[in-house]
Amino acid sequence: MLYLVQDQLIAVFSLTGDASLIVAAFATYVAITFVFNGVLFVANTSFNNLGKPLYSTALNLGKATAGTLPFVYFGSLWFGALGVLYGQAVGNIVFGVLGYIVLRFHIADLHKTGECTQTEDPSIVSVNSQPFCTHDPVMIEEVSKIDKQLESPTLSG
Repeated sequence: MLYLVQDQLIAVFSLTGDASLIVAAFATYVAITFVFNGVLFVANTSFNNLGKPLYSTALNLGKATAGTLPFVYFGSLWFGALGVLYGQAVGNIVFGVLGYIVLRFHIADLHKTGECTQTEDPSIVSVNSQPFCTHDPVMIEEVSKIDKQLESPTLSG
């Protein structure tokens, strides 16, 4: 969307010269790389929920330092202000792809070890509720069913 309205933004703010060039470059090339930032967010959330919060921390710290500073620094040396934007874009891409790859390896490892089996949690009771309506009888009935299931030992073996 930003790409489609970049000319109007440049006109509204009366940008000329380098300013219009920077806005056009951001809207055309840099903005799309934030998709990779989103990929990294999803990977980080997945690591936090799959028992590997240090992976998430390492990727976040890596992107904030090694994924930003060298790319922005060298980009600014070589290309000036546009290089700063392009350096940030490269960092987004590198760490988005890295997060995705590490997540794929972690999920594959979970499948190999069999740790990704889903079990039903009897402590979770879901009741659809309407505003201004009580579901206490339904809750009591559901909880008593679960209590009976927990009290009756299963014989296996």
